[in-house]
Amino acid sequence: MSLPELTLKPQKLSSLFHKQLSLNAKFVQDKNGWIRPERFNDPNEEKTRTEQTIGIYDISYLAKLGVKSDDVAETTSELFGHPSSIGTLLVNGPGPFNEAICAILSNDEAIFVTNSSEAVSKLSAAAGKYQSTDISSVLGGLYVIGGKSRTVLSKLTELNVNPEAFPNLRATYASLHHVQCIVLRFDLRDLTGYQIYFERAYGEYVWDIIFHAGREFDAIPIGSSTIELLGWRFG
Repeated sequence: MSLPELTLKPQKLSSLFHKQLSLNAKFVQDKNGWIRPERFNDPNEEKTRTEQTIGIYDISYLAKLGVKSDDVAETTSELFGHPSSIGTLLVNGPGPFNEAICAILSNDEAIFVTNSSEAVSKLSAAAGKYQSTDISSVLGGLYVIGGKSRTVLSKLTELNVNPEAFPNLRATYASLHHVQCIVLRFDLRDLTGYQIYFERAYGEYVWDIIFHAGREFDAIPIGSSTIELLGWRFG
């Protein structure tokens, strides 16, 4: 067990904190006060094993904002500067939206995911064009990534995760072993990855079912140092 030194910042804990604590994670406190696992083992070893099999990263710390609009695809396209449609992800927007993902879930609903306080502020400032609700405390999140991630996810959902049916930068609602989730296909470089968001209360259950499904591939938890080595830039 390794915890960061106490600071004057408010401390925020994922619903998966105690799971990670039991696995002897080394923790750090980030700029927003979240206590997050930096590593479980050597980051280079975690990176190699993730590339070969599967790694699971806790992304509950990301800010999550629900957006409602009469035509949410058009509204969010204006923010990102390029067109979108239902079921797609918007990425690489201008300014602070370069550090944000927007999933268009229906004609009138989208979810923004970011670690940029500037992006959150800009969304809030433009609230006259749409309704924006901070749902960060409602949803937990896991990033399931690696060479076997598609195989593992297919065990848990009826969603067709084959690349032809669910390619990179797609988004949908799906049931994951009876838990309603938002699933985003978001690859890192050439590595297949799925971001899964769910009600915080189901955090430990979702963690357990994913690890159980990935047991045959020796699924491992990974920390922030490892995900950065894999190409993640939303730290």
